[in-house]
Amino acid sequence: MEFALTLALLALFIGAFWSLLWLGAALFAAIGLGFFEKLFSEPVFVYPATWLVIGLTLVMIRNRFRLIQSVRQMGEALIKALLPLVALIILLFFAVLPATGLQPVWDTGRASSILMALMLTLLLFFNAVFHQTQGSQPYSTWLRRIILLAVVLLPVGSVLAAWALWLRIDQYGLSLDRLWAALLQALTAAFTVSYSLLLLWRRRAALPALQRANVGLALLVAVVLIVVNTPLADMRHWVAEHQVKRLLDGRTTAEAFDINYLRFQLGQPGTLALRALADGEFSQSQPELARRIELSLKQTERWSQDPLVDTQNLTDVARQFKTSPEGASLPIPLLNLLVEQNSVCLSQTEPCQAIQISNESLFQWLIYAPYSTQGQAYAQINAENLNDWQQTGTLIALGAVQAQFNNDCRSTQPTTDLQRIPEIVSTYRSGNCLYSSQPTLESIRQQLFIQSDENRQAQRE
Repeated sequence: MEFALTLALLALFIGAFWSLLWLGAALFAAIGLGFFEKLFSEPVFVYPATWLVIGLTLVMIRNRFRLIQSVRQMGEALIKALLPLVALIILLFFAVLPATGLQPVWDTGRASSILMALMLTLLLFFNAVFHQTQGSQPYSTWLRRIILLAVVLLPVGSVLAAWALWLRIDQYGLSLDRLWAALLQALTAAFTVSYSLLLLWRRRAALPALQRANVGLALLVAVVLIVVNTPLADMRHWVAEHQVKRLLDGRTTAEAFDINYLRFQLGQPGTLALRALADGEFSQSQPELARRIELSLKQTERWSQDPLVDTQNLTDVARQFKTSPEGASLPIPLLNLLVEQNSVCLSQTEPCQAIQISNESLFQWLIYAPYSTQGQAYAQINAENLNDWQQTGTLIALGAVQAQFNNDCRSTQPTTDLQRIPEIVSTYRSGNCLYSSQPTLESIRQQLFIQSDENRQAQRE
């Protein structure tokens, strides 16, 4: 407890120290003195300053032992008051579970993390309160039995958490987060099963046995954490192999295969897996997948805005767009405009969605970047000049006609049947979904110029 409190105070002091430094740097930068802002970001200053502050803070904390002792006693009192509540929550959850079934738990998508948080909290609080093996026992007999019953039933929570995690892995495959969660669950299960067995087996003499078990379990945790941070158990390699295997087995489609995750989240193992996949027979039968891998390997940074295609080759540029309806093609002047604007679509490994709207005068094409809910609208503003194209605005998803479907429509792109609603300004409908058009300043100026020109011609006539 004292060690944890020391670390907490140390982190608080370091955070306050750097916050003040950055506030001071921002203040000087506001008057044109950027020297301090640059200095405070240099490693040659950051590391020595941080370690100096750590040393001074530790000396101050150790010289105020009574403060640490007082905070510890307060923390122990709060934990002692909260432990029965945590135990009661877990017992009530297990009690109502047979009546509600497991499906509502799985539907949350957070079942595993919620159960793990509650179980770890109970284990932490239990050890903090029942750390003494001699003397009077805390709580009354009936309250102590409730707490011990909750600890005995913890393996049930471990099974449920593992089941929930397995459902996610089976549906989406392994990721680093899920693999770390599986490791954490396995270590937590070692604690919960050990505690449950010792409490059932040793009964009143279980507390000394639990303390001895904590030493062995702590050594197990230390060994596992050391091993997983060595090449002996590189989890990035396991995840990359698993994701590629799901693709080859057909459990993941080529369109859903997350190339960027392997490229930028899994480091060298992910890059090597992508190169091996690109050189294999599977990619030869999936040209679009091979192209996405090739573009991803060209990227130096995940969010780089540098084009990945030859902007002088409009055929290569056009391959960055998936058009609707099928067979439609982006006009060459529009492709030139997108190149001139350095469109985000040119720096993406995933193709942008380009939707041709034939029944709308304000825009003829909507272009959606990957995972974007806002479409960029483009139109040929001069019917006599085929090369005169302009970005006219942005189409924003509002929601659904029926309120209960709002969430679905806010992440849905319109189809080619997009229709303007005449009664409402700048509002459109595609199926059950509603959209709003926000014009660009340049398009407004263009419309004002056209109206002014038309008015002058009318006056002349």
